[in-house]
Amino acid sequence: MKPKFKDLKFTSEKELEKWVALNKFKVIDLKDIGQDMLQIIIHKSGEIINCNFHSGIYNGKFVHIDSLKVGEPLML
Repeated sequence: MKPKFKDLKFTSEKELEKWVALNKFKVIDLKDIGQDMLQIIIHKSGEIINCNFHSGIYNGKFVHIDSLKVGEPLML
């Protein structure tokens, strides 16, 4: 799949936050085992639209929504 949202530009953090709030499908909170990323926000298509660390790397990647299970590894 090709990402639809990766190259969107926002004029402020507030504008980004508003857009994410309107387009989020699921918020995935990761267990803190020493990594820097603790939250991923995905669109209903499975595309990552925001995360709290390295968003330039992860935004636009896809999560296998059907495989999401609490306590299981996240499949990209």
